[in-house]
Amino acid sequence: MKPIFKNLGRFSLLVFCFFPLSALAALLDYGARVWQTDDGLPQNHVQSILQTRDRYIWVGTQKGLARFDGVRFTIFTPENTPALKGRSITTLCESGDGTLWIGTSDGGLTRLYEGKFSHFGRSEGLGSDYVRILYETKDRVLWIGTREGLYQLKRGFLSSVQ
Repeated sequence: MKPIFKNLGRFSLLVFCFFPLSALAALLDYGARVWQTDDGLPQNHVQSILQTRDRYIWVGTQKGLARFDGVRFTIFTPENTPALKGRSITTLCESGDGTLWIGTSDGGLTRLYEGKFSHFGRSEGLGSDYVRILYETKDRVLWIGTREGLYQLKRGFLSSVQ
């Protein structure tokens, strides 16, 4: 039986010769920064994160939603954003038209579109205020997974999927 890696030494030398040291140094030259409540995050337990096309990073925690611009956090909670009915952010999704959809564990679904927040909950036909997951298809149908079942928002109409 022949060893599989018989010429591994030659191969390693060949790769090393053709892989410039500057490229290797660049690969190893990454820094890391941890952002926590001391830096303005509402809570250190992150449940959802999303970067939107406007380059903001949105962070969902159990104590609110945060928008990060690369320097500082802007916090959104039910106290300063009345349409955000829940504090615990479970899922985030950006739709094709730039809408940010915010799912919560206790306040249904919130929409942020053109700077305005609006709420979708039981009174709008959502079966549960616990939104577990959000997903938008290529044809712009928003699928909403809740504790009580699956819903879709299609052309402005919310319906249950049986």
